[in-house]
Amino acid sequence: MKTQAVLFTGPGQVAVEEVVLPPLHEDEVLIETHYTCISPGTDLRVLRGDDRNNQGWPFISGYSNAGRVIEVGGAVRTLQVGDRVFSTGSQRCSSHRLTWGANLAHVVVRENSVFPVPEGVSLRDASLAKIGAIAFHGMTRSDPRGNETVAVIGLGPIGLLSAIFHAQSGAQVVATDLAEDRLVLGRSFGINCVVAKTSLAESFAGHLPTGADVVVDSTGAPPVLNQALKLARDLPWDDSWQQGSRVLVQGSLAGELAFNYADAFEREINLIVSRDQQPRDITAVLEFMATSSLDLGRIITGVMPYQQAPEAFEKLQQRDARIQTLALSWRATESS
Repeated sequence: MKTQAVLFTGPGQVAVEEVVLPPLHEDEVLIETHYTCISPGTDLRVLRGDDRNNQGWPFISGYSNAGRVIEVGGAVRTLQVGDRVFSTGSQRCSSHRLTWGANLAHVVVRENSVFPVPEGVSLRDASLAKIGAIAFHGMTRSDPRGNETVAVIGLGPIGLLSAIFHAQSGAQVVATDLAEDRLVLGRSFGINCVVAKTSLAESFAGHLPTGADVVVDSTGAPPVLNQALKLARDLPWDDSWQQGSRVLVQGSLAGELAFNYADAFEREINLIVSRDQQPRDITAVLEFMATSSLDLGRIITGVMPYQQAPEAFEKLQQRDARIQTLALSWRATESS
C-alpha cells in the first residue's frame, strides 16, 4: 500500500513524501498512525548525519508511534482491529530505508512488538512512551535507593523524565539547567530545580554539599561529563564500607566520550552508560501514565500536522528552551 512519510533526505533536510509498505505477514499488524513524538536528542543527531548506522539518504526517521490497529495477520491472536497501540515504528517498508521508521501514516509491526495503550492514556500522550522508556531504563540502571541523593544535569525531555522517575523511587533529586523555562516546568512536576552556574559544583553546593550518590548527565554534551564527575561524593580513605557514586550518561552522543581519570579515580566512580530501553520499560511508562497523578503529556510542548514536519524540525533545531519536544499528528480529525 501507499502511504505518507517524513523523510530525512540529507543533513538538515526534511521532506514529506509518498512511500510504499508491503503486504502483512501472518504475524504482523497494520497500524494507522495518530501521533508520533520527536526525540530532540536522537532525531536531531540523526538529522545532522551523526548516526553511526546511517546507510545513506533518504530514510524514514522516528521511534515513537501511537495509533490504532486497522488490519491483522492471520496468525495474530492478542490484537484486533480498533486496538489503541504504541510501537517504535514500521519494521518493513518496500521503498525506503528505516531509521527507525515511526514517522509514517501507517506502520507494519510484528504482533510481539506492539504495546497496548492503557485506558485513560491518550494516543497523543502515549507517543511519548519511547522517550519516557529511555529515561526509565536509565533510572533502573542507576538503581537509586530511597535515602540517596540524585543530581540531574539538563532538563530537556530525557533529563526531566529522568528527574521525575528518580524522584518517584524515593530519592532526593536536585536538577539544574541554564534555561528558566525548563526550571519552571521541572518545578511544576515537584522537582527541586536550581539555576546552572558556570561551575556545576557551585550550582549544587547549597543543596548537595557532600556530593550526590547518583549523577545523571542528560545533556548530550561531552564536556559536561568532567564537571559531572566532580558532583560525586568524596570517599574516606579508611576501612569503612563504601561504594562510589554512580554517574549515568543519559544524553544522546554522536561519538567518543573522554573524561578526567583522576577525578573518577579519587571518587571511585561507577560510570554507567545506558543503552536505549527494553520492552519492559515501555510497558512500565505506559502503566505509569495510566496510574500516576503526574501528567507526563505536558512534556509535549505542542502538536503540528505531519505535513508541517519540516517546520517542526526547524523549530527544534533552533534549540528554543521553551520547546521540550513536539508531536506530529497524522489524521485530519484526531481522537484519543
